[in-house]
Amino acid sequence: MAVQGVKAAQIVFSQHQTWSTTQVFSPRRSWKPAKFTVVARQSSSRGSRKVLHATPPATVQRRSGNYGPDIWESHEYSKPDDNTSRRWGHRVEELKKYVKRELLSKIGCREDDDDEEMVAERIEIIDTLQRLGVGYHFEREIQSALGRIAANPPIANNLHIAALRFRLLRRAGIRESPDVVFQGFREEDGKFKQEISGDVRGLLSLYEASYLGFPGEIVLDEAKSFARTHLQEIYRKAETAMANPTTMLVQEAKQLARALELPSHWRTRRCEAWWHIEQYREDSTEGMDPALLELAMLEFNMVQLVYQAELEELQDGGKNWAFRRN
Repeated sequence: MAVQGVKAAQIVFSQHQTWSTTQVFSPRRSWKPAKFTVVARQSSSRGSRKVLHATPPATVQRRSGNYGPDIWESHEYSKPDDNTSRRWGHRVEELKKYVKRELLSKIGCREDDDDEEMVAERIEIIDTLQRLGVGYHFEREIQSALGRIAANPPIANNLHIAALRFRLLRRAGIRESPDVVFQGFREEDGKFKQEISGDVRGLLSLYEASYLGFPGEIVLDEAKSFARTHLQEIYRKAETAMANPTTMLVQEAKQLARALELPSHWRTRRCEAWWHIEQYREDSTEGMDPALLELAMLEFNMVQLVYQAELEELQDGGKNWAFRRN
C-alpha cells in the first residue's frame, strides 16, 4: 500500500513549472521634478503686505516611463479536485500515525536505550524527518528526544554522528562547546586528524555544522577550512571518475556540489525539502522507508496547493487594480 501511495503522490510531485525573469521596464531618460515659480502678490485687504504663492507652470508634460510589455499574465494552475485533496489529507493523517508508531518510538526516552548505537539511530531519524520537510508535525517528540540526546556525552568515534548531533542541538537552541564535541577528532596541537580526511559523510556533516558557529569559536572556523579543503579535493576526484559513473558516485557528486555551494540551513526550506525528497527517493539502501517518502511527497503537494491558492487570490484580486488597468 505504501509503494502504491508513493506512485500516486509522484503524479503531482513531479509536476513543476520553470519561471524565467525578464526586464520589467527600461526608462530611457531620467525623471526630473516639475519646476514651480514663486511669485509675490499684493493683498488688497492688508495694504502693502506681500503674500507668497507657489504657482505651478501652465502646462506640465509627463514623461513616459517606456515600460515594457506586461509580464503578469494569468496562469492556470493544474490542481486536483476537492475530493482528491480530502483524500490526501486523510492519507497524511494515517502516515503521521505510522511515523509516530514505527519511527518515533525508536527515539523515545527509555532508560535502557542510551548506548551509542541507539543515540546514532535517533539522530539519523530526526535529521531525516527535518530534511524531508515533515519534522514540524512531530516537534514535541523531536524536542524531547534532543533533550535526551544532549544529556548524554558526545560521540567520539563517528565524525558524521558527532557533527550531526552538534548541528541538530545547536539549531534547537541547545548550546554545546565545539572544543568538547570534536576533541576526539583533533591532534594534540589542535589540528584535525588527517585520518578523517577521507570520510565523505563525516566531512559533509562537519562542514554544515561549522556554519552554526558563534564569533570566537575558533574550532568551528578550523573545521570549516579543513572540511572545505578535503571536500573540494574529493569532488575533483569524483568529477574525474565520472567517465564511468555509478549510482553511488553520482549521488555523492550531487551532495558535494550542493554542500560546497551553500549550507542547507541557508536555503529556502521548501526547495531544500524538494531536493532531499528526490535524493531519498533514489536511495536504494535499507534505510529508505516508503511510507515516510509518501508522507513527505504528499506534504509537499499539499503545501504547494496552499501556495497556488494564494497566487490565484492575488491574480483575481489584482484584475481591478488601477495600475493593472493602465
